[in-house]
Amino acid sequence: MNDLIQGDKLKELLNEVVTPFLTPLGLKWRGDYFWIGEYNNSIRKVVTYTPSKGGKGWLSYGVCLDFVPLQSGNKLRYFRTEKSVTEHIWVVGKQEISQWTDDNVKDSISKAIKSDIRDMESWVKKIDSLQELRKFVYLQIKREDIYVRSPSPLYVQAFIEAKLGNVDKGKDLLEEYLSWGYEKENIEHLMRNKLMTIK
Repeated sequence: MNDLIQGDKLKELLNEVVTPFLTPLGLKWRGDYFWIGEYNNSIRKVVTYTPSKGGKGWLSYGVCLDFVPLQSGNKLRYFRTEKSVTEHIWVVGKQEISQWTDDNVKDSISKAIKSDIRDMESWVKKIDSLQELRKFVYLQIKREDIYVRSPSPLYVQAFIEAKLGNVDKGKDLLEEYLSWGYEKENIEHLMRNKLMTIK
């Protein structure tokens, strides 16, 4: 019988297989689908498992930034606690994971983390400053479909520039993002205000 592994059972398997690879990188399992590091230079390293339709899923690795607010209802909120961690910028892993028992879920997870661990190690070591992250995000803006990703790398980059003291550059990037017309007027106002008052 081909059963779908999900919920607590899936989390247990992910912890069992993935955590030993990530602990040496300074990432700890949060008890769900996230492995997180501590904040350093406003950057928190994150690895995430994202289930999708059809009993499949992917690992991704990226960063959570304590100065980039995202929309929550009619407000903007920051992600500064372990409980509220999200991925502002991320890379999707190379190997799809199957959650179906016939495909051996544990083996599928193992293949995925083994295929990505070197890239994850490189990421954790290299992205140690906002300057390094800025370089990466500009490359991502060129390569990726920035209109589909949420949050858009363009939006995140606006706040990175402002955080680094390049407020005018940040304003230009934010206005380019807002010109797409995705945000409501009150949210646009909040985003502009947050960018201008960044610390």
